Amino acid sequence: MFDGEGELYDCYGQILYEGEFRNDKPCDISKIIKNSKTYNYASLMRKTNNTRNLIELTGYVTDVFESECYTDYILSSGNSDENTYYLVDSKSKDNKKIVIGNYIKVYGLSDGFINFEISESSFSKLPYVEVYYIEVK
Repeated sequence: MFDGEGELYDCYGQILYEGEFRNDKPCDISKIIKNSKTYNYASLMRKTNNTRNLIELTGYVTDVFESECYTDYILSSGNSDENTYYLVDSKSKDNKKIVIGNYIKVYGLSDGFINFEISESSFSKLPYVEVYYIEVK
């Protein structure tokens, strides 16, 4: 986990955030919230230039996976699999306890896709988002 001064860049090398980081997350969340945009699922899935952008998502948590350093969430923002996102949140003492069924707003960095295993023989390609801040609604 990174602690210290640094920059966060988009896929074109433009600075998205410059400042202090703690536990891999920007410390000045107000800058992240101010510069985050809402992207629809189809846009994220079609355009590679929508990776490495600050993003805002809302939806229901449908699954939670805990590991030593991270908590991963599956977020559904609609009634179909076409509105499902894979979120990764680095653990810290400040983390809120998020459970299945919580309605949340997430600010983070879109960072491509992940092939998520649904069953032994079935995978789904989901937008991958690195979480910087979560609001439980």
